[in-house]
Amino acid sequence: MRELILEEARSANLAENDRVKQLVEQSTIEAEDDAMVQVWLEQQFEDDITDETVQGAYDALAATSAQELPPLEQVRPQIEQQLRQQAYVDLQTELQQDAEIVFYDATGNPMTQQGGSDQTSSSGSGDSTGSEQSGASSTSSDAASNGSDNAADESSSDD
Repeated sequence: MRELILEEARSANLAENDRVKQLVEQSTIEAEDDAMVQVWLEQQFEDDITDETVQGAYDALAATSAQELPPLEQVRPQIEQQLRQQAYVDLQTELQQDAEIVFYDATGNPMTQQGGSDQTSSSGSGDSTGSEQSGASSTSSDAASNGSDNAADESSSDD
């Protein structure tokens, strides 16, 4: 079906359409941003997932496990994934240390935190709950975001 639609769109000369050109430019920029994020993360994690760190994690697990572990090469992908996840959490914590994080309510108004608790309130709209945060949106991209921080606008204090 997609090919049939593309054929019709091409016959209508939509490649020259201003909206099509705008969408192509936007997707090119987004693809470049995604590629930069991916390469930056790979560079950050290359020292975290080495033969030595995988072997060390395997040895630590073997020392604390009551059961005999399968050979390293059978569990290597899982160990690498665990190391990658831990490195990501560490990097996320590091990046967020100096970031100002602002939560927004469902209407897009900034919410203020109260005394270090998880509950927040927005001006004039009463108490908010964490469920309202899920409807909030991010106004900037977090380079190490895995999608769990979509309710936060993170901007570096260096700006």
